[in-house]
Amino acid sequence: MFQFPEQQPAPRPPPKSITRFWWVLVVVGTLVVGSCATLVGATIYLGATSPETKVYASNEIPDDYSAVLTDLRLVDPGETVIWFYSDALGDVRDGFSFVSDRKVVVHDGSRASNPSTVVPFAEIVDVDLHRDTSWVMDSTITLLLRDGRSVAFFVSSELDRDQLVYETIAASMPKGAGAPPASDQLE
Repeated sequence: MFQFPEQQPAPRPPPKSITRFWWVLVVVGTLVVGSCATLVGATIYLGATSPETKVYASNEIPDDYSAVLTDLRLVDPGETVIWFYSDALGDVRDGFSFVSDRKVVVHDGSRASNPSTVVPFAEIVDVDLHRDTSWVMDSTITLLLRDGRSVAFFVSSELDRDQLVYETIAASMPKGAGAPPASDQLE
């Protein structure tokens, strides 16, 4: 005779509140992990594509940065760039400054019209260095020009090259122009 197997009672589904909790936990976990991965990826990308945080000496300037200076027609034939610094976070064209054997150039890519300020040494009557030796902030060099305008730009204090940039400008100014010693020292 045929016997029916003993039937097991159907398993009861977990309460809806527990199921919702696990779904919320999975969604929140995915968002947190995804956000962290995106942040790490963005940091790696910016670190790989951004200029270094130091002032470059003439023999250290990467070829692609020199090409930007040439493309923007900021360096004349026979001119030598002595110091170069970019405060841009991504593309070097967004912001940089350099000191050559003839002039100081400050480029701000966010200015649509006339993004580059070119200052021949003959136009500089005074130079000031506001040092900031913290790793977070840059030092500021301010040039006072013959026409009364001033031009300020940032340079990194890493390797004390802000001081070297300042000294290069001060030594290149016309004789008789006042170039005081570096003014402020912040720690």
